[in-house]
Amino acid sequence: MSDDSRKIRFGLWYDFRNPAQWRQSSDRLYREILDQIAWGENNGFDDVWLSEHHFIEDGYLPSILPVAAAVAARTKRIRIVSGVLLVPFHNPVRLAEDIATVGVISGGRFELGAGVGFKREEFEGFAVPFKERGARTNQSLDIIRRALSGETVTFKSEFFDFQNVRVAPEPIQKPHPPIWLGGFTPAALRRVARFGDGFTVPGANRDVYDRYVAELQKENRPTDDIRFASGTWCLTYPTIPRKPSPRPLTTSSIRPTITRRGYARPDFSPYPSIWAIANNCGKAAFSRSSTPTPR
Repeated sequence: MSDDSRKIRFGLWYDFRNPAQWRQSSDRLYREILDQIAWGENNGFDDVWLSEHHFIEDGYLPSILPVAAAVAARTKRIRIVSGVLLVPFHNPVRLAEDIATVGVISGGRFELGAGVGFKREEFEGFAVPFKERGARTNQSLDIIRRALSGETVTFKSEFFDFQNVRVAPEPIQKPHPPIWLGGFTPAALRRVARFGDGFTVPGANRDVYDRYVAELQKENRPTDDIRFASGTWCLTYPTIPRKPSPRPLTTSSIRPTITRRGYARPDFSPYPSIWAIANNCGKAAFSRSSTPTPR
């Protein structure tokens, strides 16, 4: 994790969606989002989160790591997190190689956020049985963590068969890039307590946080430096005209410049307004942020 993990942080969350009513060329969309991420870094944001889904008509980002590398090349300080990468659709050794490569390009700023996925059409598209998603994810996370820690990995199961595999380039972050896990179920909480360094879930509340802490305690994991992230949707739009509009102003009547999520880190409070968890001196506290302003 970053050295300043106890302070409140602000982040941005992108999915690169391109809905029909505001459709633009993909190269323009990607270019302008990368421009905005660079702007966000220059204006005090600490993190950028990227999410993954597949076979969605509006162009939802299907490939996080190439975009993470592009973000890394455009920035110098902001940390880059996959929020979340859908593990069952990836070869874990190849994934570890790509993570290590993005880590080198970014100078050690990449963090892996991982999830099991939930959309059945995605599993059908990749010919991965839906019922295998939990086991595949658990095994993949074991392989990825070991590979990114510098181990020579041998692993044989019903899904994988790797013999004496060692990942290059050597990851910059030690013992390995931080691993966040996301999810909504009790199984997700058990998984993050076993494999993760932090937990991320949209719309979190105190109950979710308390259950996460309880799972950490069951695994004898430390609870004095909780890493817990949540976020909310934000809509930014051009300045509203001073003259009265001839029709009511709604989100459907405004072409947004961005529809993105403000994202909070464990250290955090979100942007612009959300329930968040702050982790100060090891004590978690929930608070309502009104209009926090990045540095």
